[in-house]
Order: sequence, then structure tokens, then C-alpha cells
Amino acid sequence: MILIKISRPLNRYRIGVIIICIVGLVICVFSMSTLFSMKLISTQCVMLFVLFAIATEPLMRYLTKISEFLEEKLP
Repeated sequence: MILIKISRPLNRYRIGVIIICIVGLVICVFSMSTLFSMKLISTQCVMLFVLFAIATEPLMRYLTKISEFLEEKLP
């Protein structure tokens, strides 16, 4: 989310970098799992992760708006 936020305005090059980062992360999780002692997670953990990932985006958006509002109001 931070990479996407600082990459704005998005163009083809920046979208490519974001996609490569996501693909690289997925590849590392599956190919280097013993390096970091990562194990496959249960379905319940995956569902919780998805729930938290969905909840994080609006939370970060509103916290950003609040902090920008406070920056404008406070000297």
C-alpha cells in the first residue's frame, strides 16, 4: 500500500514495478520458505488475513485524511 501511495501518479513503469514486487514476494514465500521457517497457514488464518487486508485500506485512507486535516489546522 505504501509503494502504491508513493508511486502516484501511476504509469506503466510504476505499475510494472508494483506487479514485480508482488510476484517476487509470492515466489519468495513458496521457494524460500525454509530460509525464514515459514510454514503453510491454515484456511482460518488466510481468511483472517484477507479480512484484515480489506479493512486496512479504508483505515489507512481515513487516517491519512485525518492527519492531513490536522496538518492544515495546526500551525
